[in-house]
Amino acid sequence: MRELLNIHFLDVAIAKIVPAIAGVGFVAIASRYFEPADYGQFSLIFAISNFIAVLAVLWISQSVLRYVGSGFGAGVMRSVYSIGFLCVLILCG
Repeated sequence: MRELLNIHFLDVAIAKIVPAIAGVGFVAIASRYFEPADYGQFSLIFAISNFIAVLAVLWISQSVLRYVGSGFGAGVMRSVYSIGFLCVLILCG
């Protein structure tokens, strides 16, 4: 059991560290190539789209948690996630 937890922790740590390093690298590169006004506009649009994506996906976990204990199958949960993904695609364009 302990080995399973260590492997899971390592997977989660890698999944969090790699995007963080990539994000810092992107900011360093983008801030050198964009003008300050262009970079500010890009940052604002990126932040707004991330906020909309979070709001669009937030309800998915609540809906899945509600029906997991009631015996619904994996097909229902898969369709819930698919609908949420489509909503994010539509909202973020």
